[in-house]
Amino acid sequence: MTKFLLLPVFAFSITSNATSWVRVAEDNIQTLYVDTDRLVKREKEVVYWTLINYKNNNISSVIKYKTVCNERKKIQLYFSYYNEPMGRGRIVSQDNWEKSYIPKPGSAKYKVMKFVCQQAN
Repeated sequence: MTKFLLLPVFAFSITSNATSWVRVAEDNIQTLYVDTDRLVKREKEVVYWTLINYKNNNISSVIKYKTVCNERKKIQLYFSYYNEPMGRGRIVSQDNWEKSYIPKPGSAKYKVMKFVCQQAN
């Protein structure tokens, strides 16, 4: 029971403490931001937080990723969806499962990954 109570509090603190959201990419569906204060480089990997504002339904998500820059691979570590833009409002859904994928070159998520890898060097 304690775990379930702490997770929403922790997730709320994730967005409220992030003061350095930098707009990195946009397409017709979403605008993507990266919290430049929380980029952490570990050997060949970079761990970072991204915020996505979805244009059609006025919701947002905050996602923690680990990227292996030389492999161009992203691993999603945590996500939360909010009922308002910029990671505000009520948490609609959240989870901390790992999902690995390679973003399509030229896509908004690829541009974010490229930005993060450049910032980490």
